[in-house]
Amino acid sequence: WEKIKREEIVITVILEEGSVQVTLKALIDSGNSLYDPISGKPVCVVEREALEGKIPLDIPEKFRLIPYHSIGKKHGMMQAVEIEKLKVKKDGQELIVEKALLGLYENKVTAHGGYQMILHPALFEIGGTDIAFFLLLALFGETGAHLLQGCLNELFCFFHVHFLLYHLCEDEQAA
Repeated sequence: WEKIKREEIVITVILEEGSVQVTLKALIDSGNSLYDPISGKPVCVVEREALEGKIPLDIPEKFRLIPYHSIGKKHGMMQAVEIEKLKVKKDGQELIVEKALLGLYENKVTAHGGYQMILHPALFEIGGTDIAFFLLLALFGETGAHLLQGCLNELFCFFHVHFLLYHLCEDEQAA
């Protein structure tokens, strides 16, 4: 993972369709709110050029049209394709999303070319992986992420126990 800007976390993603694997750089974007209106699945956005000639983009069973709006375009439709697997790996952690939906963007997703894909934050919830842990990994590496996660868990437990004790004492005084 590399840090392009302070607020941009870029990771490596592997897209799989049949025996083909395509490796891309992707931005984790909490602002991506695209969903397929039929299935309710989150939609990632990828540069069409990054997939053309590598993964079939015109198979009718895997084809979708996703409505969207953005600055300068109130009612757009984006072609999307379903792929077999989307994988994210970092420091021993792995996220695999099966039957991921990829919106095909006709231009570059970023001016500086640091990534070719925008990940939907809901993918991390679907994969059962805590997005906060992936962000901690990106910012502090494996050791730092585990240490910080442990500290956060301890802090949460500390406050939870004190909250329960406070309410138990309050209940006893009321009785």
